[in-house]
Amino acid sequence: MVVAAAMTLVACDKTDPRTDAGAGAGESAGVETVDAEQRSVEKVNAYTKGYNDMAGMFYGSTKGLDGLLEDYKAQDIAGMTSANADTRLVVYLNTSMLRNSLGNLKKGLALSGGADTAKVDQVVEKMVANGEVLFKQATDLDGYIDSKKYLEDNLAKAKAMDAEFTRRWAQLNGDFDALSDELDAIERANRTKVLARLQADGQTTWVDIKKGTYAANDLLALFDKASDFEDAGKMKQADALAKQVEDSATRIKAQLDAKTDGEQHGEEMGAYDDMMSLLGAYRQIKAGGDTGQFDEMVRQYNELIDRDRS
Repeated sequence: MVVAAAMTLVACDKTDPRTDAGAGAGESAGVETVDAEQRSVEKVNAYTKGYNDMAGMFYGSTKGLDGLLEDYKAQDIAGMTSANADTRLVVYLNTSMLRNSLGNLKKGLALSGGADTAKVDQVVEKMVANGEVLFKQATDLDGYIDSKKYLEDNLAKAKAMDAEFTRRWAQLNGDFDALSDELDAIERANRTKVLARLQADGQTTWVDIKKGTYAANDLLALFDKASDFEDAGKMKQADALAKQVEDSATRIKAQLDAKTDGEQHGEEMGAYDDMMSLLGAYRQIKAGGDTGQFDEMVRQYNELIDRDRS
């Protein structure tokens, strides 16, 4: 899963019984339930931000966490000498993204949740505990390389750190995948609730916007590295999801064309445009192998979820 979408509160009761002087115990319990749900949503959204901070290491010229780790290992620090370290020694791990990710994950841990977040909490606790040590090691290595200290100790420090650094980075990648799985399960469970509420409220255009958004999320989630675009199996799945996005967009446009209320419906039309642009970037990748267009797909997807009013 490359990109995770933020959750929204799905409780149907939007009134606050505390404003009613005659509110009874049942109504108060309803408020507490909504408050608890909101806290869980805020926690999961913080985890989602932390996840997306880390997922950013896929974009542009990078290859994802696993690919970057392989590049680091391929340097063969154990066999390297200070004579060739000037052109070969690189940390590869993006410490700025790791720092931002850990910050958001810790914000999420500090928020109260409940039984529904217990499993993801455990995953995040493990990820943070390891990630904080890894961050210290990575920034230490960055300073070591920038100061060219290896010219004085013939890479002794880098060699001494190499095994643990590699092990902790591999654990981070595993924890990242586990977090992806947990966020995906939470987000998918939330989808059904959101669609049911929108349908009950008669917001049929937003039902299709959400369906298109979910399909776009699943489309992006298929690709973890550039070579995935050459995987026939993944591309077959991608084509099916792209068709779901297009079908949703077609229904959105038909509903907007049929409206006679005189309103502009700018957000809804904007969602349609976002979907069309995302599909355009996807087709450009298919036509010419320009995987750099994946960044444009992500940008359009982010525009799409920013319009969320579910």
